[in-house]
Amino acid sequence: MAQTWLGISSFTYPFLSGVNPAQRPAQPLTPLGLIDKAVALDVGCVQYSHNLPFDDFSDATLDEIRAYAQERGILLETGMKGMTPARLERYIDISARLGVSMLRGITDAADYEPPMEEIVRVVRGVLPRLERHGLTLGIENHDRFLAREYAEMIAQIGHPLVGLVVDSTNSLSTEEPIDEVLQYMAPYCVCFHVKDYTIQRSNSGVGLAITGMPAGQGRQPIPKILDYLKREAPRDFSTVLESWMACCPTLEQTLSQEEDWANQSVAYLRQLVPAHPPRSGQP
Repeated sequence: MAQTWLGISSFTYPFLSGVNPAQRPAQPLTPLGLIDKAVALDVGCVQYSHNLPFDDFSDATLDEIRAYAQERGILLETGMKGMTPARLERYIDISARLGVSMLRGITDAADYEPPMEEIVRVVRGVLPRLERHGLTLGIENHDRFLAREYAEMIAQIGHPLVGLVVDSTNSLSTEEPIDEVLQYMAPYCVCFHVKDYTIQRSNSGVGLAITGMPAGQGRQPIPKILDYLKREAPRDFSTVLESWMACCPTLEQTLSQEEDWANQSVAYLRQLVPAHPPRSGQP
């Protein structure tokens, strides 16, 4: 049975990281600041996503982040969006410099929606690079493809260093329930993105709205999902908290609620998931 451990993401704090231009904080979240959040919450893993991009970071800055995490016993994971050959190669190199073992990738970007055949070709092209660094690539379910298509994608690539990041909520956009997502994706799981949600009538009473909730307070059967993934995943994996919280009327209220949700969610998840990896520190 696979083991898992708890982590936070730059998407645990989307508003602090500045995703809403109308409520951008004067001092947005930094890579070192996210490590500090993990230490304060007593979790052992941090995953940087595309809302905190590393594209233009120098080697010296990457070395500083790696050393800062090592000193605090925090395992790092990276993330990127838009898996063109050049960007994927760049993020593999960034990940290697940081000493991480898992790079999470979203295939698409605003100006890049490749067909499955192209994704398979691009990933196969970087397999020697992944092997050289001992780096796992996890492709996340994210809106355009069905869960079975992600599973087909990984089966076609056919390499143990390429798997899937199972997001518990993203596939609602393709109208797939979590049981269907798990059926296809769990056998390839290398990371689990946990976020909770609720479905309510819109304010007008016409239509439905899907909105985020702190973990354990919404519709997501998180214990059931974790049990399934631990049985079916091919290897140990991180369980990383993300948030779909809506913004509040003011920036101060938004950041306060975001912090509160992170604390509540981690407190809940710590009942289900060990806070730290089996081996502490960086590889």
